[in-house]
Amino acid sequence: MSRKETKKLAGKVIKVIFYLAVLFIFLFPIYFMAITAVKTRSEIETETTFFPHKLNLKNFVEMTKGPWKRAIINSLVVCITSVALCVPVSFLAAYAFSRSPFMGDIHLYFWLITNRMAPAACFILPFWAIYTNIGLFDTKLGLLFTYTLFNLPLAIWIWMSFMEAVPKEIDDAAFLDGFNVWRFFGRVFIPVMKPGIITVAVFIWMFSWTEMMFAVNLTAVAAKTLPAQLTVTVMRLGYGVDWGMAAAGGTISIIPGIILVIFTKQYLTRGFVPLRRL
Repeated sequence: MSRKETKKLAGKVIKVIFYLAVLFIFLFPIYFMAITAVKTRSEIETETTFFPHKLNLKNFVEMTKGPWKRAIINSLVVCITSVALCVPVSFLAAYAFSRSPFMGDIHLYFWLITNRMAPAACFILPFWAIYTNIGLFDTKLGLLFTYTLFNLPLAIWIWMSFMEAVPKEIDDAAFLDGFNVWRFFGRVFIPVMKPGIITVAVFIWMFSWTEMMFAVNLTAVAAKTLPAQLTVTVMRLGYGVDWGMAAAGGTISIIPGIILVIFTKQYLTRGFVPLRRL
């Protein structure tokens, strides 16, 4: 084997080792959390093992009961409703920004984006005060309003990157053929925007599903979501944190994200790279 071939082979080996190391660094915490969820309490508290001595599904069974069940249902309700509300509203708003210039459109668009740039912690106290006074504290409706405020700017920004890649001549041609606005959307524009719809829906879902700041501070019991429930004192008086339950809740919380990424990864990448015009 020549020196050149040896160097090429060594480079491939190093690259594979590097990729495996990165994969291990990212996946090992998830693996350790998953196996912790199926360990017995005594095994978790007395020794560190990388394989459970005895398979224990009690923690996952507890996820279907009491506050954990309520938290999972609350998360699903808030996430699904947020996606169903934000996708069409942000679609129409982005279409107006990209296709129909109007006075102050640039300033309004910039204002919307800056709302998303502000840290969530800046809004906790005002939201808490308002919600407490109008009866929205610890309600799913209150969380939905809050998530909508933060999801819409992000959704509009993503929509804009997709819509600006579609020539306006398509709109003109459709209207010249006698299409009205809604027929144009249904027959022409929405099918073209399918990758954008999936990308926006996934981003909205992931933010709503994993959001913790508002869920912790704007809920008490009835409207707690799964991330908020994970921060609640999963304590047994005098014994410390119940790590098995916490690991089971964390494992369940990442399952929707993994499923979404697997089935929509080809569309998600388009949200991060410049689009070519059709």
